[in-house]
Amino acid sequence: MISNEDVLKLADLAHISVAPADAATMAKEMDAILAYVDDVSKLSANAATERKKPALYNVVREDVVTNTPGQYTDAIVAQFPDRDGNALRVRKIL
Repeated sequence: MISNEDVLKLADLAHISVAPADAATMAKEMDAILAYVDDVSKLSANAATERKKPALYNVVREDVVTNTPGQYTDAIVAQFPDRDGNALRVRKIL
């Protein structure tokens, strides 16, 4: 529990002027805030231990080449109607 003296000391450290009459109200409010923070920290600690892997998640894998270079080049070039060696020709757009 925070005492009135603790509130006045914190106010002095923060360079805030607090009337001694307001210190009792502020002490009650600070106790309520700290109790709420304690409750939240207990919940988040329990949630962290009960976490399960979701059904859908992002899978990250190394980027690895799975085919040999040029493996599909001949098949693609053979299907294109106009070519110059391995270069594919297209109509001029602009």
